[in-house]
Amino acid sequence: MSDALVSEALRVYRRYQHEVVEGFRLCPWAEKARLDGRVREVVRLDRAPDVAPTLVDVDALMDDAQVDIGLVLFPRLDVARVAFERFV
Repeated sequence: MSDALVSEALRVYRRYQHEVVEGFRLCPWAEKARLDGRVREVVRLDRAPDVAPTLVDVDALMDDAQVDIGLVLFPRLDVARVAFERFV
């Protein structure tokens, strides 16, 4: 189940990136970074916000010189928008 969920989260995000972010030119770097292989996504399967492991993922993305755009995706997170904004 978790491998399928990770794959589906990446598929949905990448479709959004291509069709919305790049399609409407919302980010001037998105398309080039994707085409150059400099986008990395991390999928966390947590059901509640957990700062410590998320910061480990963010630090790893920041430390990778091959990453221009790093994203942490939370397909199972079950929190209200305001709580998620506080978490972020």
